[in-house]
Amino acid sequence: MGTPQGEARDRDTRSGARRTGAYASDYAVDREQRLLLRTTFAELVGDSLRAHGDLLPVTSISDQLVLFNTHIAIDALDTVRSEVKRFSPGKLMQIRRHEFHAKAVDAVGALRLTNMLRSDVFLREWIVNELVAAGVSGTKFDLAWSDS
Repeated sequence: MGTPQGEARDRDTRSGARRTGAYASDYAVDREQRLLLRTTFAELVGDSLRAHGDLLPVTSISDQLVLFNTHIAIDALDTVRSEVKRFSPGKLMQIRRHEFHAKAVDAVGALRLTNMLRSDVFLREWIVNELVAAGVSGTKFDLAWSDS
């Protein structure tokens, strides 16, 4: 399972998303951890993503963009096996190492976590492979968790 990240190296500590910088990217993450795609790229991979969420048009000054909004938000994180940092009341603040309940994510292609205020969108490897095969540029995918 992976999360899309821009290729820029500096980190935006307020959101955990990497800044997309000034280079061209077909797939980016904004400060609210929403996934934005150029319309031309969304046309290539839309069928793959529509099975797991909505593609919503976004008004932009410079580009035609589409927001991917996943339908699935589940409590799939195994907080006992994961490495997490908590706020003093016990709510999750940061996940340093992800471990998921395999049965919870088995048939899910894309998901967000319910127990995080600003959850990344997690994509299964087969969806990432489809995006890469379609020629996504300006984005890399960080491995968050592996079934094996």
